[in-house]
Amino acid sequence: MGPPYSTSSTGGGDLKTYVKEISLPTVSFDTEEVQGGAVNYKFAKLAVYDDVSITFYDTKGVLDDLLKWQFDIYSPLAGLGYASGDEGYKKDTKIQVLNEETSPIYTIVLKGSWPKSIEHSPLTYEDSALKNITVVMAYDYIEYEDMDTAPSQHSAGEADDAPAAFGKDFNKSLSDYAKAQAEKAQKGQQEKQPAMDPAPKPA
Repeated sequence: MGPPYSTSSTGGGDLKTYVKEISLPTVSFDTEEVQGGAVNYKFAKLAVYDDVSITFYDTKGVLDDLLKWQFDIYSPLAGLGYASGDEGYKKDTKIQVLNEETSPIYTIVLKGSWPKSIEHSPLTYEDSALKNITVVMAYDYIEYEDMDTAPSQHSAGEADDAPAAFGKDFNKSLSDYAKAQAEKAQKGQQEKQPAMDPAPKPA
């Protein structure tokens, strides 16, 4: 069985590698409570995307690339770096979920990501095992990337009429839903606006 995840990012160069372990993104919501009678009604107030922890094997210059990225965020001489723009430290990180043949099933994009912390496993003479690097990644929000070229995940001999790319269909459903919600909100705003009397016609 191949590795289940791979990541790529434009931070610190072009870092593309398989990962040992990863916590996939999760979102939670701060709530606002409104009292009505004897009941506290809870409403979503703010979406909070939890940091993602990624553990890499220390191979192929992974640590060097991550440290370069971290240096873009802060250096003793330059202080804090720019967040946005081509030279900014906030980059998009792609997490590909792979099947047993290491072909991508779908891709999660961490928008505006940057390494919040980097931890290397201890160096010791007593252990010659491959070292690990654990990175806590902060980001703004997530997107699911289209996977038009993803191979079908069906077993041999099964009908190939189901979508091959989870990311494509899921992203489309989210897009359609968001569009419907926006149209609903716009319609609601229009209904709330007071009716305007027509302008009088000139005599």
